[in-house]
Amino acid sequence: MRLARALGSAAYHFGGTRTRRIAQANLALALADSSESERRGILKQSLCTFALSMLDVFWLSRDAAQKIESLVELDPTFDPVLKPGPMICVTAHMGNWEALGMAISHRTGEPLASVAATIKNRRVNELFVHLRRVTGQRIIPRKGAVRELLKTLRSGRKIALVMDQNTIPAEGGIFVDFLGRPATMSTAPALLALRTGAPIVIGVALPTPDGRYRTLPMVQVPLPSDCDGSDAVVRTVTARIADELSALIRAHPEAWVWSYKRWKYRPTGSREEDFPFYAHLLPDANTGTSSQNN
Repeated sequence: MRLARALGSAAYHFGGTRTRRIAQANLALALADSSESERRGILKQSLCTFALSMLDVFWLSRDAAQKIESLVELDPTFDPVLKPGPMICVTAHMGNWEALGMAISHRTGEPLASVAATIKNRRVNELFVHLRRVTGQRIIPRKGAVRELLKTLRSGRKIALVMDQNTIPAEGGIFVDFLGRPATMSTAPALLALRTGAPIVIGVALPTPDGRYRTLPMVQVPLPSDCDGSDAVVRTVTARIADELSALIRAHPEAWVWSYKRWKYRPTGSREEDFPFYAHLLPDANTGTSSQNN
């Protein structure tokens, strides 16, 4: 924990002007009512939380099955997740999402299927894949993932998705309100839930003062009574997921990773000044060029 605090502080002071600028722009957008001093404190704590999460991932590289039991405490509301049956488990880059997935897989004794992006550093990527597998997770490649996820749910098993990432419309994303501004988000959970009837639940595991992690009460995303799979229903469910994640982040901003370009894209017709400096319009599908004026 001392090392995590030291690394978080070093990341804040020496981690690069651009990274800090991205995080500060995100904080100013999402937490506009807070003071600059408060936002600086949140960013410093967020970096320490991220450092601790990554250190714990390396700590789990040996005897993960034995260590994960005591590292993560699940709230009683997670009991349905531990029971057999299909379920769409949604989380965010908040607290320790890796340890949460490992803990659920370990305690259920069933593989939790998750879609994971490849990390550029080959050795680090291999470590993460290894850890997920030894604790019972099953990694699904991003390409063609929806078909495999659908098959998993229909066989009565659970899947896990990290949903605070940019997914452009060409890859199955739509714009929904996220922390007060439109952001692209995958419609996969909504589509999968509407096709299979599997419930969507949201969970995060936050660090505790003693160096472990405790989950917040699990949130279930209600599905519309008319689950016809139309674009409007898919949008409604996706927006509900975004709203729930936004509420969790606002309640615990120090636990979210603020240095990610969450508003990398902005919708056509939006004002440039309403978004962080790094945001830009999506490329035109036909020309491959941005429609943004110079």
